[in-house]
Amino acid sequence: MGEKSSVEVSEATEIVVPTFRSGLNRTSVLAILYAIVVFIPALIYLNLMTGTGSVPVAWFTLLLWVELAKISGRKVTRQEACMILILTGAEMVFPLGHIYNAWYRESPIAHLFGIAPYIPNWAAPPPEAKILELRTFFHPAWFWDSVNNMPGPITLSIMTTIIWGLLYFGLALWAREIFMEAERLPFPLEQMSGITITTLTGEKKKPLYFLAVAAVIGFAWGFIVYSFPFIMEALTGRRITLIPVPWYDFSPYVERAMPGAILGLATDIGPISSGFILPFPTILGIFIGSYATWFFGNWILNSNWVAWGLPDTNPDVPGVQSWWEPGMNIHMMWQRAILYFWMTTLVGVSLAVGLAPIIRHPQIISRALTLMLKPRAAKKRYTDPISFSKVTLPMILVGIVGGVALFIYLVPNFVAMAAWIIPIMVALPFITTLIGGRMRGETGVVYTPQGIIDNLLYYASGYPGVDIWFAPNIMTATGHGRLQWFKIAEITETKTSSLIAAYWLLLPVAMIIGYLYVQLFWWLAPIPSGRYPGAAIYWDISATMRSLWIKGRELPGLFAIDRLFISFVIGTVLYMILDYLHSPISFIALGAGMSSITPGVTTWLIGGIIAQIIKRRVGKEWWDEYKMVLAGGLVVGEGLAVTLAVSVSLILASIWGMPY
Repeated sequence: MGEKSSVEVSEATEIVVPTFRSGLNRTSVLAILYAIVVFIPALIYLNLMTGTGSVPVAWFTLLLWVELAKISGRKVTRQEACMILILTGAEMVFPLGHIYNAWYRESPIAHLFGIAPYIPNWAAPPPEAKILELRTFFHPAWFWDSVNNMPGPITLSIMTTIIWGLLYFGLALWAREIFMEAERLPFPLEQMSGITITTLTGEKKKPLYFLAVAAVIGFAWGFIVYSFPFIMEALTGRRITLIPVPWYDFSPYVERAMPGAILGLATDIGPISSGFILPFPTILGIFIGSYATWFFGNWILNSNWVAWGLPDTNPDVPGVQSWWEPGMNIHMMWQRAILYFWMTTLVGVSLAVGLAPIIRHPQIISRALTLMLKPRAAKKRYTDPISFSKVTLPMILVGIVGGVALFIYLVPNFVAMAAWIIPIMVALPFITTLIGGRMRGETGVVYTPQGIIDNLLYYASGYPGVDIWFAPNIMTATGHGRLQWFKIAEITETKTSSLIAAYWLLLPVAMIIGYLYVQLFWWLAPIPSGRYPGAAIYWDISATMRSLWIKGRELPGLFAIDRLFISFVIGTVLYMILDYLHSPISFIALGAGMSSITPGVTTWLIGGIIAQIIKRRVGKEWWDEYKMVLAGGLVVGEGLAVTLAVSVSLILASIWGMPY
């Protein structure tokens, strides 16, 4: 609304606390409900067609509501805009994962590896239920396993959504005290979102002008990259691509000289806008880390020079390792290189990213604990105080205890054999939250090893069963995603409590509508099938990777604890050195680069170079004032193009699909 920021000062304690307001009201709730009803089918359709559900609907909804409010004679406030942007952009719950598990249980790859007969009914309905033939969620097997008297997949999903949700928010509130109060990390991408919200809801015309210019550029690019192929496919049945998505793959051009090296250029405009925001030394650090790993590292890894626990050399291609074959694209090289070597290395580096700063600066934790236990001990707060004992701690405890209890209930045989996993399960969410929160706060890039460490632990345990690979576990929970929400709320002076309340209020609606929409798509055609090529391609790849994990003991070198330990030690030492020298290129940036393959990082560097050129031409002061607005405009414009394209193509596809 363009209102001025204000603060409250307590005379007794001399604590300065900004005045935070609730964003939960009729305006924000109606906007979010609109996005749920209108855009969930677009998200589902895009996922089925391309294998990704990344449609930036949040900016479209926010812009629409801002304009509708102007027509009605009022303005959307910063707090309302924050709520709309965050919860419209939150994960829309749709149950494609249930269909994937049901399909996987009957897939050729699961039968080939001998996995199918041992998949539990709480993970996927039994074959005798004929779910894939009936194509319906309205079957008792989804809700209750009458044979074993246990919850069915949908019932289990509802339980885990509640438990995980509480843990996510509890961890994020804990991390908020560390990274937003104690350390005051910059969170560059969240700064962009916050400043864009302030611009859209403010009174100043000049920032809006620059936002509009950048949005036009972003829309034009988004139309060429995303809209044109979707619309042409809906009209003609043929996808005509002018610019490949998500990247140009240059790896085949260098594979003769450097087999295994990953080289590409991302075609999304998002990395360009990120390059506008991030400090140039940070971008350089990410670039160095990425190319050292995925370009030079992969090439060295793929030679006879390295034989550190890897499979034998490829008999068909002398001089290279067996994980690589000529003609491999980026996607396959990325998967295979991670599986055969980089997985444990990246886990070690990620642990160093999260733990090394605490080892060197232990006062970070003590200060954060002081702020949580006695929030008024600080002379100034930047976020609205939330009781640790009454809110944060109960959320964490319910999430941890509930998650562990559910895990023991589902896989008692595994827990009896490997009880040592329980303390790791309790500790890991805190570690990954520290890692992800620091990386996001400093660099804008996040890589946390959840989803990898749990698989490595299952693999190392020697447990012969299959059920453990399908059991939900809180080791995959992390708070850095919700922490990003809280940073935007801080910038827009929105009450964190209202954000949390709105999430739980709207989640059941999103879940119910998501199930109904997926059911409609499932009735139209089998999933996966030729009608939905994205699912047909990516589900096969996912099934292969899952099967390799489950039967990974047949692959030498998959789990290498020595690499994990050595990479952690090297990473910690490197952090200490760079921190002591006050290097502009931080170890956090190098670690973020190692987890990011070269196409996106190359585009980031291009964005950073463009930013440096513009800054020299217009001056540092002007650039610092408007760079966030320009970056936000690019994202908003591309988001509009993608959202409109998916909506139009969905409408056209449904018209052509009618029998008359």
